[in-house]
Amino acid sequence: MEGKFKADMTLQELLSWANSYDIYPRLAKLGPELWGYTYKSSYDSYLILINKNLSLELQRKVLAHEIHHVLKHSPAQPYFIGLNMQHTIIEEEADQFAIEMMAAIQV
Repeated sequence: MEGKFKADMTLQELLSWANSYDIYPRLAKLGPELWGYTYKSSYDSYLILINKNLSLELQRKVLAHEIHHVLKHSPAQPYFIGLNMQHTIIEEEADQFAIEMMAAIQV
């Protein structure tokens, strides 16, 4: 999956790429403490829910963060459930990926 992904994709290219790999980002009304999460269906597709109350820039960062989880963690770990996971290595890696991607992305 990762071979065709490029960090310098435009937002539209990123969304198109995601859909071609059965990754479907959606905006949803989530609580203020939850920015987003990924759900893997029994059909091997991924639904990324992003809090619609976040700024556009933060929504894009959350999307990049969750895509990192799909690319790097989901194949080995079918699910992660936990509270206060923001300081774990997998969350820090996803944050770093999102920062790098946001620096490269073009609108």
